[in-house]
Amino acid sequence: MKENEDCRKVVTEFIRKTLHIHLDEDHIEAAHILPARSSQSASTPPTVIVRFFRRELRDSVIRSRRMLKDSKMSIVEDLTSLNLELLNRLRNSASIDKVWSWNGHVRALLKNGKTVHVRPFQSVEGLL
Repeated sequence: MKENEDCRKVVTEFIRKTLHIHLDEDHIEAAHILPARSSQSASTPPTVIVRFFRRELRDSVIRSRRMLKDSKMSIVEDLTSLNLELLNRLRNSASIDKVWSWNGHVRALLKNGKTVHVRPFQSVEGLL
């Protein structure tokens, strides 16, 4: 994405072509590029934050994020810092197979196949 490009237009085209979701620019309330972090390289795509007018459309875009697996792109929810710490802590745990968030709630798939809802201060040992 170039600096002078319209973010709403670029996001709309990306969602249409990559995620195959019918979307108009009018469905997006706001879209803008977040400032680059010092650790982010020049070849890394910029981080774009998007706000939709309708929750159903937002949820369908988030559900379609699986189509981006094994690519350099990703779609993530904007989580609180507490939930983001929890997500990272669970990802680094050996007893957790997968971790994801949905509507601000963090869920985990344990190695034993059990899916659990995890609260911010809950210990990994307490999940087992």
